[in-house]
Formats: sequence, structure tokens, C-alpha cells
Amino acid sequence: MDDKMESRGRKVDIPVWEKYMLSTEEASDYFHIGINKLRRIISLNPTAEWILWNGSHAYIKRRIFEQFRFHHGDGSPGGVLALFDVFPAVTQNLVVQLLNQVLTFLGLIGVIVDPTTAGLEDSDRAMGYSEPWEDDRE
Repeated sequence: MDDKMESRGRKVDIPVWEKYMLSTEEASDYFHIGINKLRRIISLNPTAEWILWNGSHAYIKRRIFEQFRFHHGDGSPGGVLALFDVFPAVTQNLVVQLLNQVLTFLGLIGVIVDPTTAGLEDSDRAMGYSEPWEDDRE
């Protein structure tokens, strides 16, 4: 891997960890991801914000891709799906937000109820208990 860039006829040394964008080969080395696996991740996410296309060549925006790896896996925390080579297009935060909205909606329409809420009652059988029910009792 050559970390030298040519700028106006002169070579400039920029360490790979300071570069804003990496070639796929540099990103493969830097993130310890096989080049074929990295290309597959790119092909599954062609419009991702961490990719800059120059013609048919993809360049990786290093810092944004680091966040992508953190949320989606491939050896990083929270990467259970990556163990199965699954790279979903949504983040964990989006899934949690959606689940929260669904549960809120179900609560609003009364599917999920809190029995301690005024106006709701326990069953007639439960209302007759003088002490908690035990399974071994007849």
C-alpha cells in the first residue's frame, strides 16, 4: 500500500489513518476486511453516505465508514448480523424507534393496557382473592 499522493508534481506522504477517503484496497487493509467482502458490502449499499463514486471506482469515506461498521458489524460491537454476512440497510436505532412507535400506537388503541389504570378491572375470579394465588393450592 502506497501512502504517497502526487500533488502538483510532488509526492505528499499522508498516513492512511489521516486520509479522508480511502481506495477499496486501502480500506480493506485499514479495516481488516477482505477486498471481496468489502466490495460486496459496497455493492449492497451503493448509495451509502460513506461511498464516493468516481466513475465506476468507489472510495470509502473513512470516518463515516467507521460509524457504519460500529452500527452494522463486521467485527465491531453490535455486529451479530455480520457473523452471517447480513448487512441491513437500516440501523439499530431505526429499528428501536419503529418498535417504540408501534408499541405506543398499540397502547393508544387499547391493545396494550395497564390493569392499574382507572376504569380497567381484573377478572371476577381475581377480584375474589384474599391472598395471592399459589399453583399448589386447590
